[in-house]
Amino acid sequence: SRPIASALTAAISHISSSNLWHIRLGHPSYSKLDLLKQVVHTDVSNKTPCCDICHFSKQKRLPFTLSTHVSFKPFELIHCDLWGPFAISTIDGFKYFLTIVNDFSRCTWVYLLKHKSKTQVFLPQFATMVNTQFNSKIQTIMSDNGTEFLLKDFFHSNGILHQLAYVDTPQQNAIVERKHQHILNVVRVLKFQSKVPLCFWGDCILIVVHLVNRIPSKSLRNKNPYEML
Repeated sequence: SRPIASALTAAISHISSSNLWHIRLGHPSYSKLDLLKQVVHTDVSNKTPCCDICHFSKQKRLPFTLSTHVSFKPFELIHCDLWGPFAISTIDGFKYFLTIVNDFSRCTWVYLLKHKSKTQVFLPQFATMVNTQFNSKIQTIMSDNGTEFLLKDFFHSNGILHQLAYVDTPQQNAIVERKHQHILNVVRVLKFQSKVPLCFWGDCILIVVHLVNRIPSKSLRNKNPYEML
């Protein structure tokens, strides 16, 4: 027991009094320790700037590691996701929009939908457009587990691999999820600036995607997404 006691003594000998009481009392905030300074006889000014244990204990889950996949050519991998339904339909009756992001160039395509089942119509149309306009074929599609993306016959007949994110894990489809957030943030800017009625949100989305695809990005070596195709 003596070696263990000696080891514990050596381990806490370098800990300041404020940090020691912070540990003993279950990691309260230093502002609370300051209220107890007459009781615990500690100097809160000598505190550690950051306590890792406090941050770890407040996390709901561990952070996801960044994807190590690197695309070497356009349409080697595309990311798809469906947003909606929105409470207010557009003037044309759309409530959803399908977002498709090219992993290589980050070029984005958006299709407004009245029903989520229309995804099974527009996704094959997009593959045909890629083949005709860019003389290329989609190799892999990444999506969540939505039933609208279950196109087994289409994927099989075209040799497309379909990768699915785990259930309730949107982080694995993070590229298109972040693109949704980017699009919606700029849409709100346009709406607040123009003061158009909310039923024009679909037009705002189409305009935003047109702009985003033509704005240079540092991650693309100061090129815009369309230049990378």
